[in-house]
Amino acid sequence: MPMYEFLCQACRKRFEAFQHLEERVHRPPCPRCGSARRVEHLISSFYAKTSRKA
Repeated sequence: MPMYEFLCQACRKRFEAFQHLEERVHRPPCPRCGSARRVEHLISSFYAKTSRKA
């Protein structure tokens, strides 16, 4: 289950949330102010772990 980064435009709180791909159409509420309308999905870097040895 991937973790996504969000930014609340109402209170400027940056937070992370785990979401399934099906849940991704819904924005999670801000943990500080509770707003879900003004939450923006951020583009973030990722890390891919593989079993291949170098």
